[in-house]
Amino acid sequence: MTTTKRFFYVGDGGASYYLVARDLDHAKQLLRDSGIEFTDEGGDSWPIDAPEVAFVEWREISAQDAATRRVWLGDGGGAPEAALAACEVGDWFTSEI
Repeated sequence: MTTTKRFFYVGDGGASYYLVARDLDHAKQLLRDSGIEFTDEGGDSWPIDAPEVAFVEWREISAQDAATRRVWLGDGGGAPEAALAACEVGDWFTSEI
């Protein structure tokens, strides 16, 4: 059975995230499971579903765009990079180090 691979982007004005997921709910769950919080305009952090960060917009990325989006496969800049489209369902990447 093949799992559908879809690509998502979300950013709260500070950190940004690229995710490979089955659907939007799965993408959100990946961040929830990792304890990621979004930051409101005042600098306070909240769980990703909190009304205080409802302004954060999730965007689906096409497979064509995911093929050109490069992500780092490890911690730090020395790790090899790959196209987001080549990553596996459940992988996610952040701009935060």
